[in-house]
Amino acid sequence: MEDPGSSSVCEEAQFCFGLIADVQFADIPNRKSGFGVVRHHRDAPNKVLSAVKAWNEHGRLAFAVNLGDTIDYRCGSSDAAAATLQRMTDMLAASHCPVYSVIGNHDVYWLPREHVIGTLRIESPLPAAAYYDFSPAVGWRVVALDSFDLSLSGYPPEHEHRQAAQRMYAAGLRSGEAHFQPFNGGVSHAQLAWLDGVLRRARASGERVLLVTHCPLSPHASYGVGDAVLWNYEQVLQQLHKYDNVVCCFYGHEHMGGYAIDSAGVHHVVVEAALESPQGAASHAVATVYADRIEVAGHGNVRSRTIRFSPLCSEEPRTH
Repeated sequence: MEDPGSSSVCEEAQFCFGLIADVQFADIPNRKSGFGVVRHHRDAPNKVLSAVKAWNEHGRLAFAVNLGDTIDYRCGSSDAAAATLQRMTDMLAASHCPVYSVIGNHDVYWLPREHVIGTLRIESPLPAAAYYDFSPAVGWRVVALDSFDLSLSGYPPEHEHRQAAQRMYAAGLRSGEAHFQPFNGGVSHAQLAWLDGVLRRARASGERVLLVTHCPLSPHASYGVGDAVLWNYEQVLQQLHKYDNVVCCFYGHEHMGGYAIDSAGVHHVVVEAALESPQGAASHAVATVYADRIEVAGHGNVRSRTIRFSPLCSEEPRTH
């Protein structure tokens, strides 16, 4: 049986792409998570080198995605965080295919968003934004959302997005919902409107959609507690469920990984954290996209899985 991540299989596929999540590099000793899992901060560069080497040897990847938390807040200072982020970005840049990144919460603890966006080479259609889309192959579109568009970190106190985040977070605390944690974030009305436009145009063009972002959009897609989800995930899901062309969402953030399929048939995959892969082990994946499924070939602590989907209907679904 052939490896689903091999280049020979990819020749029969529509395209292939790489995944890595939660590298969280910091020059600090190993420590344990709240679940007792050892976190190998200083081994992060080796995890990135292993992923890039595998992607380059594969030779047929259309792109790869870094799912956020490239660094850890325990870097200890803004200077150390900036140098660490630059080092990781330079290592990812050795990939022969384009590497797209999304912002994670750890990335903006010490650094302003503008610095992170510039270092990670995130190009958005809107100034100072970190959400974007692109087409990797005919009939497909990748949508990258910014989970920390509204955030308690990365903005000066007077910024409108920081103030909107404080209001959303305070309202969430009053509601008692467990996912209103300071390490999560939210998306703005502007990003929601942008997302709706991208999805509408993609459906009109007959394109299927893959979505990538740091914070999961489903509390069920977790092997952990389930509180590490986007503050206003329900609003985003409402947008996704208006259309029938969203196939799968890939996330980081919830280190233990996870999977769920929701009531609209959208798959939600949380990629396991590189930070918590054993010392010296790999932690990445290669996904191969076919006409009816996505084969995710995990390496190290990243699980392999098959994601199946149905053909698109010829008529667009009604939206309200």
